[in-house]
Amino acid sequence: VYFSKNLPANLSPLRQQVLDLLEEYRVYSSGKVKFRFIDPKEDGEEEERVKQIGIPEVQMTVIEKDERKVIQGYLGMGIFYEDKIEAIPVIENIANLEYDLTSAISKVMLKEIPSVGFFSGPGSLTAERGMTAAAEYLKKDYSVYPVGVVDGKLYPDSIKTLVVAGGENYSETDIRAIDSFVTRGGGAVFLIDTVKVENLQGYPANREISAYLEKYNIRLKNDLLLDKSCDYAAFSTGYFTYSMPYPFFVKIKKEGFSRDIPAASKLGSMVFPWASSIDIIDTASALYRTVKAVETTEYAWSQEGSYILIPQYIRPPAEGETRRRAVAAYVESLPGKGSVRLFAVADSDFASDDFIKRSPDNRLLFLNMIDSLSLGDALIEIRSREVTSIPLRDISAKARLAVKLFCTAGVSALAALGGLARFICLRRRRQTLERLYSKE
Repeated sequence: VYFSKNLPANLSPLRQQVLDLLEEYRVYSSGKVKFRFIDPKEDGEEEERVKQIGIPEVQMTVIEKDERKVIQGYLGMGIFYEDKIEAIPVIENIANLEYDLTSAISKVMLKEIPSVGFFSGPGSLTAERGMTAAAEYLKKDYSVYPVGVVDGKLYPDSIKTLVVAGGENYSETDIRAIDSFVTRGGGAVFLIDTVKVENLQGYPANREISAYLEKYNIRLKNDLLLDKSCDYAAFSTGYFTYSMPYPFFVKIKKEGFSRDIPAASKLGSMVFPWASSIDIIDTASALYRTVKAVETTEYAWSQEGSYILIPQYIRPPAEGETRRRAVAAYVESLPGKGSVRLFAVADSDFASDDFIKRSPDNRLLFLNMIDSLSLGDALIEIRSREVTSIPLRDISAKARLAVKLFCTAGVSALAALGGLARFICLRRRRQTLERLYSKE
């Protein structure tokens, strides 16, 4: 642990927190994790080594004797195993350190770093276009490559997990190459839009890839989901911009994440913009286990065929139309029936740059799916502790009215009752004293 000794007062607790966490690692590993604290400033050779492994000297502000000073120091960590080195350049707080450290230990112990490929098709979201933020998070733990089709096969074909996001007009050659990769045991994450939305107009898309996924008992419907549980969207009218709840920005709540799928089980909230629904075709398949991973609330409905996206003209749901609807599913081969493992999400926008920035929890599902297929589920629980939003449970209109009445009138009534009770007690006490002294 490369910590300077002259840390500012506000960072002093950080050293003890890091020490406590590392003690837990040492005990849990039965002494296999060893650590020591070093101040690189005390040794010129050590300081040069620290810089070479990627730990920079950072500026820190110190206030002494009513003066503000800027000092240079180190707040990093190096993880060493055999001839491999991983660095955590700056430890700013303890919140994410457990994940970063466990991930770094895992990386130095792997024989080779797993690779993730983004399929590069017409209009696809890739690490260079549309999903750069998600790709930057992936690059901390994976090698990330663009993937195409060469001579009927994916290239490069050495990737561990394939991401097929957005796009349209997938050719038969593309689908055969993708299927060959999946059936050979490669993990796949499909983020597919069955309805393309541009300028608040929707039109069907990706019929080919949707038809392919039916092989795995997944049917991506050509509809758009709406939900009373929704996020805000901004709209412009002339010179004015306003925000309002937009039912097409479906907000998933905690109960919508499957407890049986580790990639989703610890999440608290997400936003799916312009998502479609997923039906499980055959729940009793002899080849695959296909399960819903993420569902809307029970107040969701859909538009199909004709899409009315302008907020002022959205029709409310008909009686009995609302119900839970799946937006993501997980597929795996049954024991002894193959090695297929994939996730399918009926929306690509949720992992795009715009929505990862406005709804940070969205990235957790995407990263968890990649981890689950590439490394297993060990790191997922640690990362999912980063959940930043857990919406309050919806209550009925009658319950909301009762709460409002209690807050406005009930509290005053309770205060009045308390005052009345105190008045009665004081009057009785006075009467008792009057009787006692009148006898005297």
